[in-house]
Amino acid sequence: MTPRPIDSVLRLAAMGWRLLPCAERAKTPLIRDWPRRASYDADIIRRWAQKYAGCNWAVACGADSGVWILDVDGSPGSASFCLLVSQYGADWTRTLAVTTARGKHFYFSYPATGEIRNSAGKLGVGLDVRGEGGYVLCPPSIHPSGALYEWTSPLNGHAPASAPAWLLERVTVTSAARPAIQAAEVGIIPEGRRNDTLTRAGGYLRRKGLSLPEIEIELLERNARRCRPPLAEQEVRQIALSVSRYPVGGPDPLEQAWAATEAQICSSNYERFVALALELQLARPGQPVALPLKRIADLLGCDWTQPRAYRKRAVLTGILHRAGDYIPHRRAATYRVTHPLREFENVTPTTEHPLITPTTGLVGDCDFPVVGEQREKPVVGDMAPVVGEQSFPSERKSSEISCDVEIKNGKPQTPAPRCYVHPVTEWWKRIDGDLVCNRCHPKLQPSNFGQLAKGAAV
Repeated sequence: MTPRPIDSVLRLAAMGWRLLPCAERAKTPLIRDWPRRASYDADIIRRWAQKYAGCNWAVACGADSGVWILDVDGSPGSASFCLLVSQYGADWTRTLAVTTARGKHFYFSYPATGEIRNSAGKLGVGLDVRGEGGYVLCPPSIHPSGALYEWTSPLNGHAPASAPAWLLERVTVTSAARPAIQAAEVGIIPEGRRNDTLTRAGGYLRRKGLSLPEIEIELLERNARRCRPPLAEQEVRQIALSVSRYPVGGPDPLEQAWAATEAQICSSNYERFVALALELQLARPGQPVALPLKRIADLLGCDWTQPRAYRKRAVLTGILHRAGDYIPHRRAATYRVTHPLREFENVTPTTEHPLITPTTGLVGDCDFPVVGEQREKPVVGDMAPVVGEQSFPSERKSSEISCDVEIKNGKPQTPAPRCYVHPVTEWWKRIDGDLVCNRCHPKLQPSNFGQLAKGAAV
């Protein structure tokens, strides 16, 4: 791409027109959510010009820019335009105008009342209107055909003229009682979350392969647009420098959490969903976590509506607590995850099974090989809790087995066994004296010994 001077673009921004970068010799916006992100801020425009060297530029039409455009497109548009001139005269055409590859753009100031929306052919064949939600390329952009967008006369600080009443009547949508719409504080990063949010955004950009200068430009833009108040520029550059040290395509947090849950035994997709949410929370203690339903559905191998039902169930049972509201297409809902056993505080263990002579450390296991199955090795020594110490979920792995022991009057009370994976389960005692979850560590029944021996002999 060949860099082009942006002085003329900055003059448009100084007039209060919201601008956005488009692909070189094309009309495709280079920024997502352009209706909200288009800006007249000179610093943001300079960063875009540096990031998208040689790009085209467009004006976002509507009330925020204070301008709407009449697009005369091709020969049919020229014929319709001449018909209007013959009916109403040519005085109304004396306004800012741009020559395009196929015709002209006439710029008019946005009316104080009513709304102008995008339309095609409403005024005549080949006459298009660009208002709220629309944009048009502006000088010094280049049309895909190679034609240059040019002003018909120098700007010299002139503002667009007001459209005549007959023209406004034909393009304006009136409303009897149109309430004033206040700009919603969507996506604003408050003080106390700025560093964390920008660091996570920088890590995401680094995983996608962006370089240090590209990450700097993106984070500086987000800082200026979303942080309240914005961080110092040097602090943002330090965040970009820190995340750029990581290798490109580093581990994704959701994939890391999923890998951790694969080592756990879950009897249903719902239990897997809860375990995944807990792993995400353990990786970000005290911070809200997002649960992208479509990505989680891909991991679970189901439709995205199924994780949505799991999320609703987890909210109703008190496992998930909403930390931020969901706003369509603008902000995902975030949650804080509490321990999944909170609602099962009163669950009591079942009676102990009689001990069987062990051979591998797990009660009921035998030394016969099991064909086609890999039995996990016993875990001994890490299960027993220390009397008087209390551990928190963020300090343990979600697959641990623990017995929390309460102390009253200086004496330990009856332990209440808890499985961090299966809220409801049966318990049996191992040879080392620990109670273990029968679903995490299935107990082999004596009646199955003969079948195992027969299977091993085959």
